[in-house]
Amino acid sequence: KMSATTVLHSGVTIKQPPPPSQTNNNHNNHHQRTQSQHSAANDVLKLFTNPLPLDAIFRPKSVALIGASEKIGSVGRTVLWNLLSSPFGGTIYPVNRNPLRRSVFGIKSY
Repeated sequence: KMSATTVLHSGVTIKQPPPPSQTNNNHNNHHQRTQSQHSAANDVLKLFTNPLPLDAIFRPKSVALIGASEKIGSVGRTVLWNLLSSPFGGTIYPVNRNPLRRSVFGIKSY
């Protein structure tokens, strides 16, 4: 049997079942084709559930923000505010050089 393959834009190759035979309507052939289709769907699903090499950069679980501040107009305040108001959902570690400042926007600073 020959099987066709499809290459997704991400470079992943997925095996697809061969086209159904017009002369063979065997139940087992249909069952095998269905399993192959499920396998291809699972392969695509794994792309979104398995960690990829750059996930640590583009989907971090935590961020240390050096220069975090509450000073209006500072880059540290803007970046911290954007992290807090976005759907990031990870842990944020504000790092501030002022030893008297124990928190920034209510988050313990380091």
